[in-house]
Amino acid sequence: MCIGRILFIAIFLFSSATLLTVSSALESVTNSEFLTAEVIEEVVNQQKMSQLEAGYKENLQRILRSFTSSPLSTEEMSTLEGQLLALSVPPDLKDLHFKLVTSLASINQSDQDEAAKSQRQRLEELINQYSWLTSTLSLFIMNNY
Repeated sequence: MCIGRILFIAIFLFSSATLLTVSSALESVTNSEFLTAEVIEEVVNQQKMSQLEAGYKENLQRILRSFTSSPLSTEEMSTLEGQLLALSVPPDLKDLHFKLVTSLASINQSDQDEAAKSQRQRLEELINQYSWLTSTLSLFIMNNY
């Protein structure tokens, strides 16, 4: 009888350990599936944001290039502002966009040379902050101010 009890306890302990191992393995698989779904969602969101940012950069440069051929008239400046305001701006570049639009708007509204120079300096600061915008914005400033 002693051997029977020992065998029973051994089988009971073995089956209990197996059940615990299987249940913890299933729990980790279940948690990793949720984690994977979250990770996939995060990657998709990052990809959408990078596409939005790339599209914004491309469209902004295209718009600025289209207004670099000669000094802008008041009507052309209004058209430029409208096109800039129509762009979808990614969160990381909202500061750039705000500074760019406000600088252009204040240049358009100011008749004083000193105020225009101040706004031109603000645009030149953007060149230093955003290297991808350097050539296009430099050309725009040279031809218009």
